[in-house]
Amino acid sequence: MIVAGNADRPDATRNGNCVTTTGKTRQIYSLQVGRAVAAVAVLLHHLAVDAPPLLGVDEPRFFQVFHFGYLGVDFFFVLSGFIICYSTINSKRETTFIRFAWMRINRIFTPYLPVGVAMAVAYTMLPGLSNSARSWGWLTTVTLIPTELPPALSVAWTLKHEIMFYLFFAVCLRIGKLEKGFIVWASMIVLSMVASNVDFESPVLDQFLSPINLEFVFGFFVARLIAHDKSMRPIRCILGAAIMLGVWCFLGAERSESWIFGLAIAFLLHLIVTNELQLEYESPGALVYLGNASYSIYLVHLPVMAVSLRLLHRFESSLGGAFGLTAAACMIAGCVYHSTFESPAVRFFNRQLDIRAKWILGNRR
Repeated sequence: MIVAGNADRPDATRNGNCVTTTGKTRQIYSLQVGRAVAAVAVLLHHLAVDAPPLLGVDEPRFFQVFHFGYLGVDFFFVLSGFIICYSTINSKRETTFIRFAWMRINRIFTPYLPVGVAMAVAYTMLPGLSNSARSWGWLTTVTLIPTELPPALSVAWTLKHEIMFYLFFAVCLRIGKLEKGFIVWASMIVLSMVASNVDFESPVLDQFLSPINLEFVFGFFVARLIAHDKSMRPIRCILGAAIMLGVWCFLGAERSESWIFGLAIAFLLHLIVTNELQLEYESPGALVYLGNASYSIYLVHLPVMAVSLRLLHRFESSLGGAFGLTAAACMIAGCVYHSTFESPAVRFFNRQLDIRAKWILGNRR
C-alpha cells in the first residue's frame, strides 16, 4: 500500500475543481488519481468477500469482478517504488539517511498505529468480536516486524512489505549504491523463486525475498529511466503492458503470481508519467484528494465495513443497498481520518524533525 504523496504543494495551481501541474519536479497528480482508483478497488474486493456472508445472502456471479480488486495492492507497490525513487532524485534538499528514514517511518506509523492498536485492543477486550479468533501478535501489530503471527489489522500485511522496502532503500541510499542494491535484491528474489523448495525458516527472510517485492523494483527502475531522460516510446509501453497482462492471464491469473501483473502496471506507469510530464495536464481535484486520502481509506475500511454491514443486516437491507452504503461509509470515514488526523499529524512530526535539524546545525556553528 503506497503511503506517499500530497496534493497541497506550492508548485501546483488550482483552477476550479482541477489541479494544474507545471514544472518537471512537480508532483504527478495522475498518480494520485491512480491511488484513488486502487484504494477503491481494494475496498470493493473486501466488500464483495464480506458482504454476502454477513448479510446471509448468496454471492451474485458478477461479484467475481470485484474479487480482482486485490490488484490495487500491486499498483500501490509499483507506485511506491516509483515515488520514493523519483522524489529522492528530484528533491531540492539533500536526502540524508536519517531524514529519509524518519519521514518514511512517520508516514507509515503515525496514521497506522491508532487504527492497528485499536483493533488489537478490541480483539483483546472483546474476544467474541468477529475475526478475534484468528491468530495475531502484538509485536507484529506495533512494530510491523515480520514474525510468525500477523498484525491485528489484517490489511497491515502490506505495510510490512513497505517498511522493508523503505529500510532497504535507506541502506542503499546511505552507502550510495541504489541501483546496484536493487539489482541485487531483484536477483535474490528471482533465485529464491527458482529454488522454491528451500525453506528459510525465517519470517524476515521470507518477507524480504517475497516475489511481490519485485513490484517495488519495477517502480524504482521506471523512476530511474524517467529521471535520466531514457523514456520508452508509448507503443512499447502499451505493448509491454499487454504482453505481461497476457502472460499473467495465460498462467491462470493467480494471486500468487500477481507480480507479473505488477510488471504490466510498471509499463503503464511509465506511459502515464511521461505523458503528464510532457503535456499540460489537469487532474480532477476530487480524485486527487481521494488519492491523498487513500492510505487512510485503506487503514479504516475493514473496521468501518464490519460495523456498517452488521447494522444494515439488522435493518434487513438488500445486498445492493448495503454494498453501496458501506462503500460510501468507508470512503467518507477514510477522508475524515485523513483530514482530521493523518495529514496534520504527519506534517507536525515532519516539522519537528526540521526544527530539531536546524537546532543541531545552529549549535554546531
